[in-house]
Amino acid sequence: MDIRKINKFTSCGGCIAKLPQGMLKEALLNIPHFDDQNLIVGFDTSDDGAVYRLGG
Repeated sequence: MDIRKINKFTSCGGCIAKLPQGMLKEALLNIPHFDDQNLIVGFDTSDDGAVYRLGG
């Protein structure tokens, strides 16, 4: 999938513009994964958001 053309699948923003799960998974395949002890919720949970621990 050419992610530069991902906007052709949406005509608006917000929740209504979400991609189907399979298409989103394919679009995210090439994003490098990394280990960070402060990243609580990331790609591994297949969530639609992230949680990152700030501070100490």
